[in-house]
Amino acid sequence: MLTKYLQFGIIKDVGITEVKINGQDKGIVWTSPFLVEISDAQQKGDNILEIKVVNSWYNRVAGDQILPNKKKFTSTNIDLKHDYRGRPIDEIPLEPSGLLGPVTILEAEVF
Repeated sequence: MLTKYLQFGIIKDVGITEVKINGQDKGIVWTSPFLVEISDAQQKGDNILEIKVVNSWYNRVAGDQILPNKKKFTSTNIDLKHDYRGRPIDEIPLEPSGLLGPVTILEAEVF
């Protein structure tokens, strides 16, 4: 029997990913190799793939502080605009985050 898997490659930072294919919930993956079995959900032709990836709190807070005139999504006492000694910093570096891929379909013969 041929089994098909969806592999997400690299998912950085938090790495929690919810997967649906053609409306069928395939669960949550949170660790490498970020592999989801899709044999029963994949169709011939076009398929609808839904992927939700959790971003980190750090990047969300940084985003709010980088664009201070925009609507904020967070309410926190964390101030990333200063280093650990309270000295101001000019730039807040964002961490690599999200689905970085590559996303591939793997097939394996199951006995």
